[in-house]
Parts: sequence; structure tokens; C-alpha cells
Amino acid sequence: MPDGYVGKPYEFIEVFTGAAVVSIVDGSLPPGLGIFVIGNQIEVTGIPTTIGDYPFTLRFMFGLVPVDFLYHIRILHLPAGGAGGFVGGG
Repeated sequence: MPDGYVGKPYEFIEVFTGAAVVSIVDGSLPPGLGIFVIGNQIEVTGIPTTIGDYPFTLRFMFGLVPVDFLYHIRILHLPAGGAGGFVGGG
């Protein structure tokens, strides 16, 4: 996932195929971010509050079949003159 900046809105969207239950099974999102499943996509959104590296594993359960994916978000200081807009994308 793309890097984010403390205090700057963050949004990442990823589309997946099939009906799945999605959960974080290892690690955690950066403080200030949440994950939402809407139809066949996941959205990670919010305003990060803490600098750091945040690896986490998402498990997609397709019926009885688990599929794990490792993700990583790095949260940095907002660079000078870097005001406004969302970070991320889909």
C-alpha cells in the first residue's frame, strides 16, 4: 500500500473477486486508519496519527478457504509544503 503522512487523509482501495470475509490476522493498521469491506473491495481510510512502519496480514475467507496477503503501510512526517488532498488510490 502507498505511504501516508501524519495528519493527511489516507485512502487505499483494492478490488477482489468473489464473496469473502476479510480480517486482520497479524499486525495492525496505523493508528487513525480503519479498514472497511464494501461489496468486492476493501478500503483503508482515515487520518494517520503516528509515524512508523505497519506490516499486517489480511485474511480473505472464501467459504472455507483462507487466503492470506501481507501488506505494509509506512507513515511519515508531512513534508514541508505538502498540504491538502488524499494519499493513496486504487
